[in-house]
Amino acid sequence: MERVAFAIPTFNEAPLIGLAIASVPVAELAKDRYETAEYVVDGRSADLTRDFAVQKGARVITEERSGKGAAILTAFRAVDADSVIVVDGVNTYLISVVTEMTRLLQANDVVIGSRLKGSVEPGAMTRLNVVGEYPPFAPRVDPVWATYQRRVHGFWAYRSDVSKEGTSLCT
Repeated sequence: MERVAFAIPTFNEAPLIGLAIASVPVAELAKDRYETAEYVVDGRSADLTRDFAVQKGARVITEERSGKGAAILTAFRAVDADSVIVVDGVNTYLISVVTEMTRLLQANDVVIGSRLKGSVEPGAMTRLNVVGEYPPFAPRVDPVWATYQRRVHGFWAYRSDVSKEGTSLCT
């Protein structure tokens, strides 16, 4: 059975972290013969983010350095799985599509998800968020799925053998 982990970088996300963890399609992934684990990499939240994550069954890693990049580097080193899905803890991405992401990882090193597949409720994203989903900030390929290695993004996946080769995904 292949192992897929969810690395969820957080900072003061108590109101939504439980929903993000509960959105992981454990049963669907089990049908595809994946064992799952959720890791919350927390940047010293001052709220109950860590407590709520533990209540939902996640493993919590406290990151002493600030920033999402530091949390992702910590996940590279700490998470033990065949592939890793990185997703924000604020539950703004459609986590249920990870079954497709795991299939795409069979042929790609990195797969990037997008909030813009499907519908986005009015007011759910600022104009800046929408612009950030497209060039020049995004790869000049289909904005929904891409194998692009230079973007820190809120929803993406990588094969662990790629992260073992170094941290080039974050540089």
